[in-house]
Order: sequence, then C-alpha cells, then structure tokens
Amino acid sequence: MATQSDKDKQEPSPKRSRSTAQKKSTSRSSAQSTAQKKSAPRSSAQSTAQKKSAPRSSARSQKTDIASSGTKKKTTVQKASSASKKNPSTEKKALAEKKARPKKEASNTPTASDTSQSRKKPVRITLPYLRTLYEKEVVPQMRKQFAYTNDLSVPRLLKVVLNIGVGEAINDKNAIDEALKDLVLIAGQRPIVTRVRRSIAGFKIRSGWPIGCKVTLRRSRMYEFIYRLVNVALPRVRDFRGLNPRSFDGQGNFALGIGEQIIFPEIDYDKISKIRGLDIVITTSAHSDEEGLALLKYLKFPFRA
Repeated sequence: MATQSDKDKQEPSPKRSRSTAQKKSTSRSSAQSTAQKKSAPRSSAQSTAQKKSAPRSSARSQKTDIASSGTKKKTTVQKASSASKKNPSTEKKALAEKKARPKKEASNTPTASDTSQSRKKPVRITLPYLRTLYEKEVVPQMRKQFAYTNDLSVPRLLKVVLNIGVGEAINDKNAIDEALKDLVLIAGQRPIVTRVRRSIAGFKIRSGWPIGCKVTLRRSRMYEFIYRLVNVALPRVRDFRGLNPRSFDGQGNFALGIGEQIIFPEIDYDKISKIRGLDIVITTSAHSDEEGLALLKYLKFPFRA
C-alpha cells in the first residue's frame, strides 16, 4: 500500500494549478499587448494622414468662403445699380437736365464714327483726262513711230513752270501781291517770290529785292493745267494762228509766252489792276526736239502747219 506521502506526491496541489493558470493568462495578455503595439503605428500613421489632409480641406473651405463672399458683393452692387436705375426720380432729373442743356450746333469737323465709316468705303481715284490719253493712245503710237522697246522709254511730261516778271515792283510794292493773286488763280497752287541775285546799278536794283514770282506744277495738277491751256485758254487768244514748232530748246523742252493773263477764265477782268504776261515752260523726258514735238502733237497741242 502506498503511503500518504506518495498520495501527496501523486495529487497536485491547488496552489500549483492556480500559478499555471496565472502564467497562461499573463502570456495571453502579453500577446494582446504586443498586438496592440503593432496596431499602434498604423493608427498613428492614419492620424498623421488626417492631420495632413486637414489643412487642404481648410484651404478649400476658405476659398469657397471667399468666392461666396465675392459673389455676394457683386450681387449687392448689381442690386444697388439696378435700384438706382429703376429709381424714377433720378431718371426724371436726368431727362430734365438733358432738356435744359443747349443743343450743340452741327460742326463740319468729322467725328470718329464718320472717319471710321469713310475709311471702310472704297475710294475711287479719277485720273486726269490727259494722263489716260497718254497711257492708252500716246504710248502705243510713239512706240510705233520711234521703235521703242519698252513703255518706260517713251517720252513723258515731267513738269510745267509758270513765271511772271514784275519789273514795276521796284517802285510799287503792291505789284508783287497782285501778281501772286493772279498766279494762284491760274495755277491752283501757291507760287514763290523770286528775288534779285545781283545788284545792278544801271537798272537801279539791289540783291534780295522781289522781282517776280513762279510756280512749278507736277503730276495731276500739271495734266489739268495743260488740258485747260490747250482747250480753253489758247482758243481765247486774239488772232491765234497756232504754236511755233521751233520753240524747243534742243532737248525736247517747249517754251511758250502769253501776253495777257486774262485769257484764263479764272481771272476776272474787272478785278485786275494791270494786264501782265507770263512764261510757260513744259519740261519733257525726250532726248530730241523731234520726240518732244511728236509727244505734244499726240497730246493735241495746236502747232502751226
């Protein structure tokens, strides 16, 4: 038979079983604590991410607040302006002020709208009759007669110079002014005053004194003057028998003398103080008198037979 001591050895004591249970529970709690520690970094990372996203959301909310405040301000300004417009008293006052203002007289100066409209409209430029005649008829005929190879080599008109000598200006200073007025009417352009270059004791003149006036015409004014000269002025010359074909200078330039300025219809006979003559010089690009004579004949100058 077994002794009591052996029984005691075989049966475990309650104290030992409790200690083992406590050990197991402590191991479980330690495992849970380690799991919590592992999960703690994740939660901390989530919290940091939330903190980072928080400023963005706050900035967005601030922007929306600013935009909403701006729209509110605009709406309030629009309402105030509409209210001022719809106010009948202000409209009546404005109408009364407009009626009380004096009406502006219509001015001849063009406004900005008029100038813009005039720019939009196409401008038609009409060439003088003699220029169209030269380009269409004179150039082909001159090329046939002189065998020019190019249209640019055909002689053409360069300029017309009108000159009036006023010898009586030495004693009468008003004579220059009257001659200038006549030449302005004839040429349609303001002339210049010619002065004495040298002092001559025999003629009692000194350098710098006004002695005449002249004007140079080119392009459209030149063609228009020649047309009036040939078709209007020369037929009014008393006992006119034609122009002298020998009045060329050897280089195709033609000089013409007129004894009375009243042959031009622009001059009023009752308003002039004295009858004066003038010199007319027609300069061409011709190299010889034959070419210059042919050019002026095709332009319908009345030369003697």
